[in-house]
Amino acid sequence: MTIKYLTNKRGNKTAVVISIKDWEAYQKRMDRLEQERKFRNNLKNSFNEAKEIVNGKKKGIALEEFLNEL
Repeated sequence: MTIKYLTNKRGNKTAVVISIKDWEAYQKRMDRLEQERKFRNNLKNSFNEAKEIVNGKKKGIALEEFLNEL
């Protein structure tokens, strides 16, 4: 990855320039990471909900009812 820096008159870096190819690869990676994060959060929430049902803190539903809600 080639990175170019833009600087102001004082020589302070003010921006970064990368190729479109690198930017698209970066965006694709970020999208995959976001999907993974959402999946992990949903999985964690599902396990927490299952624990609440097992411990009697939350009422569960029958599988048939669950499938009908989809």
